[in-house]
Amino acid sequence: MTESASTQPAAPPALLALRGVDLDVNEALYFHDVNLEIRSGESVGLVVPRARTTLLLVAAGLRRPDSGSVLLNGAPIESAYRDLAHEASTGFVFEGGGLLENTTVADNIALPLRYHTSLPEAVIADRVRSALVEVGLTEEAARFPYQIPRGQQRLASLARALAIEPALVYVDDLHHGATVEIWQLFVGAMDRARSRGNTAFLSSLAIADSPPPGVDRLVHVTAEVRASRV
Repeated sequence: MTESASTQPAAPPALLALRGVDLDVNEALYFHDVNLEIRSGESVGLVVPRARTTLLLVAAGLRRPDSGSVLLNGAPIESAYRDLAHEASTGFVFEGGGLLENTTVADNIALPLRYHTSLPEAVIADRVRSALVEVGLTEEAARFPYQIPRGQQRLASLARALAIEPALVYVDDLHHGATVEIWQLFVGAMDRARSRGNTAFLSSLAIADSPPPGVDRLVHVTAEVRASRV
């Protein structure tokens, strides 16, 4: 009797995958056949000179592509998001911060924990304090977003995304409004999240020839210009 050759276990699916994504951005611009994979713990820079926010929203499942698919852990991202546990596995850092202006920095960070989890308030408070320490904003906890500079608003947005201990964080326009000090705090928090919890990052960039600090590799995507119709 001959033994059958042992088979290697199948590799787990990519954490995030874009497969053949097409999208009409507007009458002049469109994306065609965008393909991308991200693994756990990886930090990828998505270099898109034009319409980068739009493409990042598609990758995050916040805008539907015209064709193609976006997969989260091998499942269509829209179906994964029907389960709050899956939705809580991702975070998003918006270009302008995306904070609620009438809510303190601390309560902004607590918001996804209160919405997506059933954690008791004491645990949420501990998570918020830890997130504030991570990004150097402990003294700004009781302030409102309009009372702190734009760079610190971005740090607060990152803290909010990291507080839920996500598998993947999307960062819109990684370099936006970053002074040297803000940039160091931002990248330091990203690196610690990756080493501690294997969090992956997908960050959009307007331009880059080589990976900046905090990014492992670059993926270049160009929005095509549609020929004018006479």
